[in-house]
Amino acid sequence: MMDCFNGLKTVIFKDDEQGNPLTTTSTMMSVDDEQVKWFFNDFNCVGEVEEWLYNLDLHVKLTLQGYLSDAKSTAENWDIDPEKPRDIWIDD
Repeated sequence: MMDCFNGLKTVIFKDDEQGNPLTTTSTMMSVDDEQVKWFFNDFNCVGEVEEWLYNLDLHVKLTLQGYLSDAKSTAENWDIDPEKPRDIWIDD
């Protein structure tokens, strides 16, 4: 994956009941071994390689956009919740 995507080391495939890997992924892993779950839904690596790699690229972008949008929304509403001090908000 590192040859195709900057910063993406691998994707983590799900296993079936017998422990055999499926074509469905639930998480991506960065070159720094940071694991990020897909934001919307799992990604299925099926079909022609060029097609699912292109779709994987879109899935990565949408996942990162989703997490960043949530973080931005949370930051914009930070003053609304006086029960949550800044240090707890940052950890969340």
